[in-house]
Amino acid sequence: MNGFTDGHPLYRKLLRQLFFAGIVVGLAILLQNPMFVGESLTDPNSLFAQIVHIIEEGGWTVFRNMPMIFAVGLPIGLAKQAQGRACLAVMVSFLTWNYFINAMGMTWGSYFGVDFTQDAVEKLVVDAWEQRSYQHLWQAITLSKTVPSASVAKAILDELLEANKAYWPELR
Repeated sequence: MNGFTDGHPLYRKLLRQLFFAGIVVGLAILLQNPMFVGESLTDPNSLFAQIVHIIEEGGWTVFRNMPMIFAVGLPIGLAKQAQGRACLAVMVSFLTWNYFINAMGMTWGSYFGVDFTQDAVEKLVVDAWEQRSYQHLWQAITLSKTVPSASVAKAILDELLEANKAYWPELR
């Protein structure tokens, strides 16, 4: 026995697709590294970088949809008859379940401890890095639910910046 390659032809086809998608993503990431292709080609405004980004997004398709691919692929291997009908039923069930979970998360997320402010905090940290902004970083730390006040956030920020000054740019 040789593991996966002795199984259903679907598994062999899936492994080939995973291999191809992995190669595409790997090459795209390599082509986005300025150490390999230079600063001018990796500039986000360059046509080369934009084309590589589009190719990378195509490569991620298989990996981002892996749960649905497996859910739809199982009936192909398991159903003796009406494989198409079984696949359609699984796909509809899978999508319905995901929409239910999404609606429950959006409706009762705070009950389950979902922190919807986290997205705003992440955006402020990215803005702080891009704009070299002390103010944005201070706001991001202040938004954290574990920090009781803006003055405590400022003290934490100053301490973090001092401890990690080799890694952070000069902030304005």
